[in-house]
Amino acid sequence: MAPFAELPEAFRRLQYHLLKRPGGDREMAEILALVLQHDEQAVLRAVEMALSSDVPTKTHVLNLRHRLVDGKPPAAPPVAARKPWS
Repeated sequence: MAPFAELPEAFRRLQYHLLKRPGGDREMAEILALVLQHDEQAVLRAVEMALSSDVPTKTHVLNLRHRLVDGKPPAAPPVAARKPWS
């Protein structure tokens, strides 16, 4: 399937968070590139889950996507990893 012609809301929200940090533009590009190699609904779901757990990071999105594809229940991030995002 072709990459998104228009970013879904979850991707736009993730981009908002990532672009606040150095290297966030590269991380966002890497997350978007996942839809070229993996099920785009699994990537989108992982992004939504990362946002809802208040851990909008590339690493968390990748871990969640991996768990979704493998059929494992997503693990909650450690409390210390959760940060207040503006």
